[in-house]
Amino acid sequence: MASNTPQEDTPPGGSASLDRLTHGVKPYVEAINDLRRQGVEDLIPSLPKIVVVGDQSTGKSSLIEAMSEIKVPRDVGTCTRCPLEINLTENNTEGAQWACKVSLHMRYMYDPLFESQKSDRRFGNFVPQLPEDVAFETIHSKDEVEKVISQAQQAILNPHENPMKYRHDDGLTHHLSSREQFSPNVVRLDISGPNLPNLSFTDLPGVIQEADNDDHGHVVSLVENLVKSYIRDDNSLVLLARPMTEDANNSTAGRYVKEVQADERCIGVLTKPDLIRKLSHKKWGELLAGKSFKQGHGYFVTRQPERGLRDQTLSHEQARTAEADFFRREAPWNTEFLPYADRFGTEKLQLALSEKLTSQIKKSIPLINEQVRKKVEQIEQELQTLPDPPSEDLPRKLQGQLDKMGSELQHYLDDAAGYHTFHKQWNQLALAFRQLLMATRPDLHPDPAAGLPRPRQRPRTIQAAPETPTPSRKNNRVESFQIVSSGDEATPVKREPDSNKRKRSGPAPIPTSTPQKRPKQAGANPISRFRAVVGTTFTLTGIREELCSGRTTGMPGLIDSHTVDRLSRQSAAHWKGPMLDFVDMSAELLRQQVMARLEDALGSWKPTKLFEVLVSLIQSCLERWLKDERDEANAIFDLEMRYITTLDQDGKEKWKLHAEQRFQKMRLELRINEALDEDEGDNVTEGSKREAKVAKFDLKRLGKDEFWQEVDIVAHVRGYHEIALWRFVDNIHRRVLGNLFLKCRKLLVRSLVEGLGLERADAQEHCAYLMAEDPHREARRVQLKKEKERLHRAQDRLAVLG
Repeated sequence: MASNTPQEDTPPGGSASLDRLTHGVKPYVEAINDLRRQGVEDLIPSLPKIVVVGDQSTGKSSLIEAMSEIKVPRDVGTCTRCPLEINLTENNTEGAQWACKVSLHMRYMYDPLFESQKSDRRFGNFVPQLPEDVAFETIHSKDEVEKVISQAQQAILNPHENPMKYRHDDGLTHHLSSREQFSPNVVRLDISGPNLPNLSFTDLPGVIQEADNDDHGHVVSLVENLVKSYIRDDNSLVLLARPMTEDANNSTAGRYVKEVQADERCIGVLTKPDLIRKLSHKKWGELLAGKSFKQGHGYFVTRQPERGLRDQTLSHEQARTAEADFFRREAPWNTEFLPYADRFGTEKLQLALSEKLTSQIKKSIPLINEQVRKKVEQIEQELQTLPDPPSEDLPRKLQGQLDKMGSELQHYLDDAAGYHTFHKQWNQLALAFRQLLMATRPDLHPDPAAGLPRPRQRPRTIQAAPETPTPSRKNNRVESFQIVSSGDEATPVKREPDSNKRKRSGPAPIPTSTPQKRPKQAGANPISRFRAVVGTTFTLTGIREELCSGRTTGMPGLIDSHTVDRLSRQSAAHWKGPMLDFVDMSAELLRQQVMARLEDALGSWKPTKLFEVLVSLIQSCLERWLKDERDEANAIFDLEMRYITTLDQDGKEKWKLHAEQRFQKMRLELRINEALDEDEGDNVTEGSKREAKVAKFDLKRLGKDEFWQEVDIVAHVRGYHEIALWRFVDNIHRRVLGNLFLKCRKLLVRSLVEGLGLERADAQEHCAYLMAEDPHREARRVQLKKEKERLHRAQDRLAVLG
């Protein structure tokens, strides 16, 4: 068993037991304490520490006194009401004296309005803030420690007051009521002196089960959350105080340790062994043997002086001697509990703490190094967004950044190697534009009865070619269709007739396309971003009416060319809406690209007036160029509407023949089925029987189609439409590429230089005004630099440990 008397060579003011606490581990503990004093723990998850927890009146404050040789407040109303951090540092320099610097470590701000907010109220009215250390007092006598701790704690508990109000005022400390019963802010003692160990303890408020009145009901959960926040930390070595005057089942602090799964990091400390009851020997023996209430590092037993002896200023060495005598002379400690004697006494606990803390620190150092490194990287990344205000030639610096932006933009607009994303997106948009127009080409309904007010024996649906939507007859009206994107194909969807369309008497009117706005929406298929449009579907009777009204007077059979031109214009009238959509979306794609390049080149100045002015200048340029582009596109559309002509007659005839064959096939199928319907009367055949009859049908019975001329006219319109469509799409595509994009490529940077006034006589002063930063931005940069400096010092300190 270790000696229970002071060693004779112990220096004045020193302690052999405290020396044992950090024997062989001084460099490690000292390094961690240095990091904690530098505030590194506020920047990384945590540092290794010893945390003392227990229910109220469990003797844990006495335990802190025994290990640190200072006295802490114990009077009613002055016991531990906030975390008390004690950092011990050896100072053996010549002439060094014992000193204690008391500071308030404020990590939480008191917010009186926070009480009514529906948010995280773990710590009542205290909300996180940037950590702040407030120097409170420096003392050089151990006799003053208890009083100063009480004053500092009172300052913590009255966050609405100036902390300095509570210095050197005993009456204020003991008689003024506190605004708050508990606080998560910390009273920190940095104690230095000869022959002190390098060690840190944190004494937490004793766990309470109920508040002293209804107004303080929230303090129970505040203390619970505070204790759990400390013991949950994997770097915490937890000392759990259990008084032997109470049943171990009643320990709320013990329950907290189990709930956060800190058992394996926990050392149990049994206090008040002189008050153990004989009937409870068995259960305490099972606990010491590890059969109940297991803790990862087992249990130790300590006995501290009674209150009366403590008030007589019993020395630390005398207290330890008395403790050793107690365990040596008193039953059951010298009888049935004797097998556990190596765990009796404060010195045994201290030696175990030294061993466990050493192991914890050594194990944590690689992780701390990594956490510090990552935090430095994170700060450096943020500092890149907060550069120091330039002091050199500002116009020249800005010109360089704008040139860099222009060069990058040029790469994207030129589709250079490695810069294909912009043109890939734009080409998809252009293809969607073409696909939409192709899906709305003019078509023909093969049934001459479509739209006429005469009954038919049996309606029959006529299937058209898949590339074009075909209206069906319902209630003797022609239904128009709108094209809706679905996957990669455009499919027809029934559209309600427009009551505002031009009315005409007689045969069914020829539907004309009316551009309809479709809400812009993102999607895999770019066609869905265009407005909905309706193509033209001609009816045979409608075409006949047009032919009759357009024939030259007195010359039957001749067709007025203006009629064909009018039908061609009608079939392309809906192009304008999608055309403007394509131009607008191209401009938006360009704007996004420009803003991305601006962000890359000058994003670090986003919070300044400079960035705001640049965005405004860019927006102005793009709006002006977009207006020019829309005007040019409208001019191209007007040309298509005005001049129905092409030099590519061969191509036109090819497309006309293709359409004519398709329309004739549709007409033939309809005429055969109509003839068979008349033959069969009420005994209409279906399915394979009807197909067989169609295959054997004698086409000579039909004769010449009375609507052959109407079919020919629509085929002419369709043939010309194909040529005009490809020409129109190509012209709009090239116009955007060679006008809008080219202007941006050549003129944008120059426009920005002029707009910023970089060539003005007062350019330096003007740029300084534009680049002046927000005070909060400056404060953040200063804060980050300080944090980075602290972390670099921490890296240097850790490097010494290897």
